[in-house]
Formats: sequence, structure tokens, C-alpha cells
Amino acid sequence: MEDALLELVDFLASPQAEVRKVAVENIAAQSLNAEAADVLAECPDLFPSLIKLTADLPLIAKHAFTALINLCQRREFALTMINHTTLIERMVEVIRDKESLFLELAGMLLSNLSRYSDGCTKLMQVCCDASVLHRIHRFSSPRPHEPHLASVCLAFWHPCPCLIVFIVVSCSLACLQRAWQKTGDRLQGLWVCQLLDRFVKDKESEALGWVSLCVMNVTQMESAQHLVLDKQRNILRSLVPFMHHPQVIRRRGVLGIIKNCCFIKAEHDFILHELEIVPHLLTPLVAQPGDFTEEDLASIPEGVRAVMLPSKAREEDTFCRLTVLEILFMLTTTRPHRDHLRALGVYPVVKALDAVEEDEDVKDVILRLVHHLLPDEVEDGAGGGAAAGTAPLPSLAAAAAPAA
Repeated sequence: MEDALLELVDFLASPQAEVRKVAVENIAAQSLNAEAADVLAECPDLFPSLIKLTADLPLIAKHAFTALINLCQRREFALTMINHTTLIERMVEVIRDKESLFLELAGMLLSNLSRYSDGCTKLMQVCCDASVLHRIHRFSSPRPHEPHLASVCLAFWHPCPCLIVFIVVSCSLACLQRAWQKTGDRLQGLWVCQLLDRFVKDKESEALGWVSLCVMNVTQMESAQHLVLDKQRNILRSLVPFMHHPQVIRRRGVLGIIKNCCFIKAEHDFILHELEIVPHLLTPLVAQPGDFTEEDLASIPEGVRAVMLPSKAREEDTFCRLTVLEILFMLTTTRPHRDHLRALGVYPVVKALDAVEEDEDVKDVILRLVHHLLPDEVEDGAGGGAAAGTAPLPSLAAAAAPAA
């Protein structure tokens, strides 16, 4: 079997489409086989060939995508795809292409690769050719313990046109390197912005749901959190409506992104007051108005009360309910924020949810959240104390982990 598999890898580059089709189809069929994967791991041409085939004829490309998705389940293969191939760049191109037939497969592949920190870093890297930067750096920067070449030339200068030209070129390369670096800083996160732009503009495409899960993984990085929270880009505001999208995968991804952004505590004021996130968080947690007293209903935002119809059901997906509650909990870090949440009726909403909730993990977060929202608080002088009888915020280990 080993020789046959190695031969199949060679056939991936065949000029005949039928040969490529048979080869990639068989590799895709064997891609979940552990023994076959061990053999394929010894083929340096495997991943470059499969990546190239993602742009081949549709039937061939589909099998290439399938093989890549299956193989990236193994950590060593995933890291090879991330660090030693152009796979991530290629998948971003596929998702940006409005005519692509493989949006869902490309999104699944990016979502899998972004589970690893290397994949997240690659997606947030500068969108330019690193090899170019390396070559510029190599020729324009001095080596350790050596003076710059231009300085040496100046020290021993004599009227020679060649030396003058060399000095000018050396200095120009150094300036070019600095310009590349500044451009790279400005372009950081470009691919993530392009993915989100495609996700937001095409609201109906079910295939793009995986993009939100990919970005959810990437926003475990602080740099990605700041990117999404950037008020000039207005990314987070554009994502809020997708908390109520009919496609559950989109809801999961967007809620995970919002949760990860809540780790930037300095932005809680923006999230609560400018973004006005609370009504959007309460909407999936409520059902019929009969669950509340008139006094409780009066404190619940009007927009939330408007959707509380006899036919209204709470969010069915456990992950979404859990993430909503975790976001609310993370926003209770200061007394003013807890007062704001209480004023918007969060306490009666989560209390009513607790009466019907069956999932133990969700009930645990409800209990902790209710404790933080209890009216009887201990004054701590700084206005930031936790509710009486509750553990401090870091004790909620499960609810305070980045969404992934």
C-alpha cells in the first residue's frame, strides 16, 4: 500500500485531468486512515499538489478540499499546512471569490486551521511576501558586531563612482525595508477584515457560516480583539444583528467573537452603552410575557418585550445560551456595569430562564450571574466590589475561557 500511495501523490501533478481525478479521489478516500496518513506524511509534495488542485476542475477540486480537511485533523499535518504552504492565503482567496463553488469547504478548512495558535497568527499576519522582507533585511541590515556596510564605505571613501552607487543603493534598501515594515503594520488583520466583509455582505449564504467560527478562533488573540473593537472599522456593530440569524452556526460564531472581545475590559463601556448590546443578549433568553410580573416587565427593554409573543421560544442551541450568559457575566466586573444590567432587567430574565433550563453548565453560569446581580452588595469604597457572598470574577474558569 505504501508504494501505491506514494505513486498516487506523483499522479496529482499529471497533465491528464482523468489521472489527477483518480489520484486525488483515492487520496481523499484514504485521508482518514491512520496508516495511510503516516505514509502520506513522508511526501513533501503532497500538500502543495493538493492546494494547487483546489483550483482545478470542480470534481477534482472537491476531492482536494476533502483530503485537506480530513488530513488537518492531525496536528502535525495542520501545522505543516499553516507554516510551510500557502494554504491559508489560498482559502482566503476562495472565500472572497463570489463565484466560488467551495465557500463552505474553504470555510471549514480555515475554521479547522484556526484552532491552532499558528493558524490564528498566520491569519493576522501582514499581507505581503515575507521572503521579500527577508531579502531586503539581509542586504540592508548589518550583521551582529559589524558596522553597516555604508559606514565602512564612507570611512574608506575615495573618488570612485562605483562606491558612490553602492552607498546610495545600500541606503535605499534600508529605507525600503522600513517602508515595508510600516506598510505591514497597517495591513495587519487585512485577511480577517476581508473575511468578515464577505460574511456581513452575504447574509443569506449558509456556506459562509464557517467564516464566523474561524474569526471566533482568531479573536482569542488580543490583536484580533482590538481589530474587531476598532471604532473606525465598526466591525463589531455590523456583527451584532447576526446574533439573531436563523443559521445556528452564524449565531455561534458571532456570539463567540463578542465574548472574546469582552476580555478587553477597557471596552466594556463601549459594548454596554454605545453598542447597546444588552437587549440583543436578552432577546434569545426570553419567551412569553407570562413568565414575568408586571414589575419585571417594566424593567425589561421595550425591544425585548416586543418579541415576547405567545409563539416566541427561547434559543434552542445550548452553546448559544451558554455564550450569551457568559458575556453577561463578563460584563459584571464593575458596580456601575452591574447597576446598568439590573436596570435593564437582566436579573428577572436569567431567573426565569433558570426555572426552565435543563443543561447543568448553563445553570451553573446562571447561578454565578444571579449572585453578581443581587441588589444587596458590599460597598468596597471603589465601587467595583462583587456581589455579597459571591466569588470574584476569576473563579468562573469555564465561563471566562476564550471562545474556540
